[in-house]
Amino acid sequence: MTKSYYIPQKDFERLLWLQNFNLKLIHYAEKLGISVETLLIVLNDTNAFNQTFLN
Repeated sequence: MTKSYYIPQKDFERLLWLQNFNLKLIHYAEKLGISVETLLIVLNDTNAFNQTFLN
């Protein structure tokens, strides 16, 4: 059986995945015990990845 990865390999698809992950993480953060600081780190990393496509 071949290995199936859940994170896309193409950069544009990975960006969409990161944006969706960020939105879902915000929604479930309280239930999962994720701090606001951690959410900000994920948001900043997502934005930084996004900036690579704008430049």
